[in-house]
Amino acid sequence: MFKIVFITSMFDNMYSLNKVCNSIKSSYPNKFDFEFFTATDIDSSNNIYNNLINSITKSDFICMMLHGGVSNFKSFLKMKKRFEKIKPFFIHSTIEDETREFTKNSGISPLLYDKLTQYYLLGGEENYKNMILYIANSIGKTDYKVEDCIFPKWEGIYSDGKIVEDVDSFIEKISKKKNVIGILFHGREWQSRKMEVIDKFIEEIEREGGTPFSVFTNSVPDISIKAKGTKWVLDNYFSKNGEIIVDIVINLLGYSQSIFNEPGDGTAVVNKSIFEDLKVPVIQGMTTYQDRKTWENDVRGLDTMSLTTGVYYPEFDGQIISVTCCTHETIKDEFGEKYIFLPIEERVNKIARMAMGWSKLANKKNGDKKVAIIFHNMPPRNDMIGCAFGLDTPNSVYNMVNKFKELGIKTEYDFENGNDIIQRIIKGVSNDQNWLTPEKVLEKSIDTIDKDRYMGWFKK
Repeated sequence: MFKIVFITSMFDNMYSLNKVCNSIKSSYPNKFDFEFFTATDIDSSNNIYNNLINSITKSDFICMMLHGGVSNFKSFLKMKKRFEKIKPFFIHSTIEDETREFTKNSGISPLLYDKLTQYYLLGGEENYKNMILYIANSIGKTDYKVEDCIFPKWEGIYSDGKIVEDVDSFIEKISKKKNVIGILFHGREWQSRKMEVIDKFIEEIEREGGTPFSVFTNSVPDISIKAKGTKWVLDNYFSKNGEIIVDIVINLLGYSQSIFNEPGDGTAVVNKSIFEDLKVPVIQGMTTYQDRKTWENDVRGLDTMSLTTGVYYPEFDGQIISVTCCTHETIKDEFGEKYIFLPIEERVNKIARMAMGWSKLANKKNGDKKVAIIFHNMPPRNDMIGCAFGLDTPNSVYNMVNKFKELGIKTEYDFENGNDIIQRIIKGVSNDQNWLTPEKVLEKSIDTIDKDRYMGWFKK
């Protein structure tokens, strides 16, 4: 009997692999045995760690899928020291240097490693099944029938619950519509048919009178799995013959797409946002790995991992950071726990309304637009108006106002420079109360209806 121990930090892989392993055991009775562990569970319990060690001792192969790297599996080095060069293993970390380093003493050939990596990255139940049988043939010297890798569709247009086949006709049709709002999401959501969040966005955009245009991508261009990446999607779906089709994009991808795509390999500094050539606003729809109950009761609003993937990294691309639009829920069935993102309906609607506002603005003539510029003013003193470390905000706004005039946006004033803007604000309205008498401070801070009563009290 050939035994594989799986260690994973990726919830969906655990579910899918468990489902596939049950199918293999049914197809090949008494030929396979599988055990599953999560890195989190191993790290949190000595008993589970000891169970893992016992299972590995009796196993023929170890399979590790560690999303986010071995830093998320604290027991890895201790376990590795015990079994390295004794038990063959496959490891895939999302940190390439890590994977390369730990594969040196894995006990498998580079050819086997590359093949297993391809099966794993392509994903899907058929690829997982063939990956396991390929391991058995290579390590266990069996002769099971193994199919070659199946390449899923990494880029596509999603509409009416299915993938659009005639892309050119669809783009031609949608390019003639108004208030076109792009939705950008990951291809794995379609492959696993976890489309609840995307479907809700489509529904809410249509409810607000917009035209949803949803496309998916692998994010990272990768020749080995035939993925073209986000940049290709933007260039080939959201534009036609050099004309931009969308008025705005709602981005549901995490991390920085610019770093992933240009160049994406760390060989050069990325100085330009991947979305810059679209010349339209991009709204970041944030996700949380908390469930709904935890999210609603957590004063932080977002967990640490979601802040990193949904706020910090996307800011490199220049997105408009919006609100949390979905939570991470658990569904249990006979194959274990399945994790899925479910929409927060009122938040999805809020983002849809934001997008529609930007879309309407994009279709309005510049001469009809009204623009408000708000200066930071904390603490509330005149010398702190527009205060920003290392930035000359008054002069920046002066340049912006001049650019507005060039674009045909009406302005009420002509300014000489940035200082002129600040002086006009001070003369007109200011939060600075340093030079007010106590009576004036109190007068400014009370309701006008009760002014006489309170001023009478103050004089006493």
